[in-house]
Amino acid sequence: MEGLGGSYGAERLEVGKRRMEGGAPEVEVVEFPGPDLSWQAEWQEFTSAIREGRQPLANGEDGLQTMRTIAAIYESTRTGKVVKL
Repeated sequence: MEGLGGSYGAERLEVGKRRMEGGAPEVEVVEFPGPDLSWQAEWQEFTSAIREGRQPLANGEDGLQTMRTIAAIYESTRTGKVVKL
């Protein structure tokens, strides 16, 4: 994954998929042209949830689970072992 838009360059994601028969992985490249409107959409959802008295689509529990997943990725990379969540 690279780029943050603007002066950092276009956002781009490369996903390598292991082939069952071996050999070089298949690589899928996804590029995100244009401006990143995700922060604007997230803010609109958050303020709508407040006005409507409901939980936002993404809440604190989602953030906690994301951080647990990221920590597990780092631990797995460091130890070379599978980390169960």
